[in-house]
Amino acid sequence: GSALLNNSNDAIDDAAVPFVVRLHLIRHGETEANVNEIVLGQGDSPLTDDGLALAVRASHDNFTRGFWRYYCSDLKRAHRSAKLVLGMEDVGGNELNSNVDLTVDARLREVAKGAREGLPKSFSLEEALAARKKSGSVIPKLETLEEAFNRVDEWIGSLVRDANEEYQSQSTCQAHGTEGRKIYDVFAMTHSALIRTTIQRMVGSELPDHYSRTREGSLSIPNLSKTIIDILPVFDDARQNIRRKARLVKLTECFI
Repeated sequence: GSALLNNSNDAIDDAAVPFVVRLHLIRHGETEANVNEIVLGQGDSPLTDDGLALAVRASHDNFTRGFWRYYCSDLKRAHRSAKLVLGMEDVGGNELNSNVDLTVDARLREVAKGAREGLPKSFSLEEALAARKKSGSVIPKLETLEEAFNRVDEWIGSLVRDANEEYQSQSTCQAHGTEGRKIYDVFAMTHSALIRTTIQRMVGSELPDHYSRTREGSLSIPNLSKTIIDILPVFDDARQNIRRKARLVKLTECFI
């Protein structure tokens, strides 16, 4: 098995790291629910005109080219954002010529918010439960942050295994080298709470003293911002991944 080191200060000899899996975690474009301050969770909402326009603008950025793998959440707002940013379709939903192989992965969907989904952000959990009880509506799934992060950790483990297989076969498939070490860049269009949880669990100790916060005081993850985290695997002699370390490269940078 593999153990993820959450403390970025844990010492790993960089010389023992044969390659890096570089995660580019991007939040989907602005949605109607974002504008109206509605909790989405694993519910969904269409992109706004601004959200659509900014995603199309981003498609002209070289940032979206040359990745080893392309992923997105299975929720429509993230899937649509990814296809627009990657130039796979236009605003009208018409398919465009693209050689991008985009994988839709449910492990990248938003943290499930339970009773609060579809209700104003101002509602507490208790108020949301009361409102649902009054209306008789079904209460959506609620997920702990640990459960959500376990999904991401499983996904990262699969990326490291695949990268290792390619590295061992000396494949140069869309990996670029820095100082002799291959970097496997991974595009991942996902969601704010999932990105926030991943940052806090993996590189929380590397956050700057001052960073942009939401009104609730948590780390702000703007629409179409990217956070880059390097995964550094260390292998034993049998080429089994024994541990991996995370390193923060960029925090919530807007690429438009």
